[in-house]
Amino acid sequence: PLAAGAVLASVLLVPMLSPYVYTRQELGDRSPTEVEAFSSRPRDYLVAQQTNVAWGNLLGRGSHGPEDSFPGIVIVVLALVALWPPLSVPRIAYAAGLLLAFDMSLGSRGHVFPVLYREILPFRGLRAPGRMSMLVGLSLAVLGGYGVARVTARMRRQWLVYLFAAVVSVAVLVESRSSIALERVPPTHEVYHWFDGRPSKVLAELPATAEQEALYTYLSTVHWQRILNGYSGAAPLSYYEFKRSMATFPDGPSMQLLHGRAVDYVLVHEEFYGREAYRSVIEGINRRADLQERARAVTDGYEARIYELVR
Repeated sequence: PLAAGAVLASVLLVPMLSPYVYTRQELGDRSPTEVEAFSSRPRDYLVAQQTNVAWGNLLGRGSHGPEDSFPGIVIVVLALVALWPPLSVPRIAYAAGLLLAFDMSLGSRGHVFPVLYREILPFRGLRAPGRMSMLVGLSLAVLGGYGVARVTARMRRQWLVYLFAAVVSVAVLVESRSSIALERVPPTHEVYHWFDGRPSKVLAELPATAEQEALYTYLSTVHWQRILNGYSGAAPLSYYEFKRSMATFPDGPSMQLLHGRAVDYVLVHEEFYGREAYRSVIEGINRRADLQERARAVTDGYEARIYELVR
């Protein structure tokens, strides 16, 4: 069965090899510093997120790692019941998987991941070992099932089995419940409607700041232009060059870069620049002959303009 699982996993991974090799050639390996920043610490498993309804106020104080690693208490108790001797081979296997996943989630702070990072090439592309905490939760869930089976095996009345299973299920659900406030998606700026029905070309949205890049990626589903800047966990060096250059837009070097990247449109946002900086950028654009205004609109008191690069 293990061999069959390994073959299946290999087949599923094959389609990922080509893009991985390409990305590694373009970006290189994840740096040890970056890996450490996304590695969990043992105490992260004892700290609940502030949004956790049951434990947030009691166990949610103090620093927390990059992932939500806290598994809850009920599932841990059930797993301990499952691991009480005598042990079956499957429970030993899941216990070993639990320990392995836990150590892997520690990343550069653990024992296993540094070896894998050093010896096995694909592991050098992983940024967030802390997400192995999901496999810690998986192992605990299976062991928790064994724990429930062990407890209910001693019950002679069937209704007690159902009652116990129901109580445990409710307890796990209560422990895992989070209170997360939904954020209202900002209204789409009216200026984007200019792209309606137009062919897809290359668009750069400015200012090119980290705070707005995820929003620009979302808004690309509104205008469907190909965007030069957006959000990703892996960015090429050319992206950082673009960000540095756009800090002085619309001077000569920044415009040279835009022309070199075959940009067709530039969209500038008053809301994200701030009114003074936006006016300064507009004044600079008005002095250039290679930027022609195509549209402008005001939404919620903030102007935005679309300019076409003239070649």
